[in-house]
Amino acid sequence: MLAAGILLLAYADFIVLEHIYKPLTGHYGIPESALHVPGSGGRIFWWHAAFLPLGIIMFVLMGIAGRDWRLAVAGIVLFATGWEDIAYYALQGKMLPAQMAWLDPQPFVAWTKLALHQPHVTGSGVGLAACLGGLIVLCLLTRSRKVDPGQEVTHADQQHD
Repeated sequence: MLAAGILLLAYADFIVLEHIYKPLTGHYGIPESALHVPGSGGRIFWWHAAFLPLGIIMFVLMGIAGRDWRLAVAGIVLFATGWEDIAYYALQGKMLPAQMAWLDPQPFVAWTKLALHQPHVTGSGVGLAACLGGLIVLCLLTRSRKVDPGQEVTHADQQHD
């Protein structure tokens, strides 16, 4: 379920950026600066200003649907630590770019600039953040849920343990 959510977000990101934003700037001559959030230093597209809350809401709804808060937290952690970015490039059959400066404002990935002594987030940095995020999610999802002795355990509850 988490992988499907990440792939869905990556596909939506791909459609908007590759089939809407790039044609607007390339074919129609709309300046890229018109597509950026004012005050973001040209780093945040309006699309991403909407995309981030939509991704968070999607994973919260997954957690509600799965009746397990850990699904919501796990999805948000994967989303925040670069898994969607990796999927975005994988869907296109591309490697991560050497520099990914647009991720500099993203704190769950930006720390890798310091760790790797780089001026901007790099593809290696996204990989490092994704590994850490994956480890956090693995620990979160393998932690057993406590069930009250008098509480009936359903099939849906057993699937998540």
